[in-house]
Amino acid sequence: MFDNIASLNFTHYDKLLISIEKQQNEQIDKQIHLNNQENSIYATAMISLEKEEMNLLNSVECTQSDKS
Repeated sequence: MFDNIASLNFTHYDKLLISIEKQQNEQIDKQIHLNNQENSIYATAMISLEKEEMNLLNSVECTQSDKS
């Protein structure tokens, strides 16, 4: 009888561990997804800033060459 109880406890414990591990993996996946979104937003913003900087530099160069 004790063997059956011990076996049931181990089975329950294994299922619990698997469930906890699955939840942790899901949480990690969500965090990775959020980090990827954050990195995408950051990269898009940096590219946009660079384009604005290039436009500004080009307009300054054009203005300076017009004055020459």
